[in-house]
Amino acid sequence: MLEKCKALYARYGDMLRYLIIGGLTTLLDYAVFALMFNALGVHYQIASVFSWMAAVAFAFCGNKWVVFRAHARDLRTLLRESVSFVTARLATLGVNALFLYVSVDMLGMHANLAKLLANVLVIILNYVLSRLFVFKRG
Repeated sequence: MLEKCKALYARYGDMLRYLIIGGLTTLLDYAVFALMFNALGVHYQIASVFSWMAAVAFAFCGNKWVVFRAHARDLRTLLRESVSFVTARLATLGVNALFLYVSVDMLGMHANLAKLLANVLVIILNYVLSRLFVFKRG
């Protein structure tokens, strides 16, 4: 049984670690959003951008060192990874903003619910982009 668990972790460990880091990133993203939107009265799109910036900074470190274990520290690799990571996150920020606009402004969904649903979509897209384009293996 232990060997089977080890084999599963060897195969799916990055997904498990991504779920943990992604969950923490999502909590940070939503906490900043909720504070700004609910407590401070900031427009939901502006609150979403600021929550995104906090989440991206946390997510880069978590994804690089914990999830994908990309420990290269040479300047060229760090620049490539950080530019690729931010570019991918900008793309999913656009998906997030569009989802929020359609959900809130066009469909009348509450912004808090729309933000949670958008996060599910964004988490999936971010994993795929990070796995395929940002933290490439070998």
